[in-house]
Amino acid sequence: MRIVRKFLVVVSFVIITSLAGISFAADNATMTNAEFADLLVSTLGIELPPGAEDLSDAEYYEVLSNALAVNGVQYFATANPTTPVSVSDFVQALYAVVGTEVNLS
Repeated sequence: MRIVRKFLVVVSFVIITSLAGISFAADNATMTNAEFADLLVSTLGIELPPGAEDLSDAEYYEVLSNALAVNGVQYFATANPTTPVSVSDFVQALYAVVGTEVNLS
């Protein structure tokens, strides 16, 4: 049942990003790792510590990446927050959400 819930979260996330007009193509990428981490934390309902929104951008990204790492998504721990998200990065993070580790690099 848990895998079904995770799958539904991923499908919902993909639909939301599509409706928001977010593109992952290399020539017109519009989402950074920091924005993707923030959206993923929000979509998964991961609670951040109180006051996290008052931190600097770098500190906030560290909080996001740590929260995701605790929940099994390691990708953001080493990713540059200002780098645009590629398709392989997107898929790698979503595979971590559904419980499958894949190295697409």
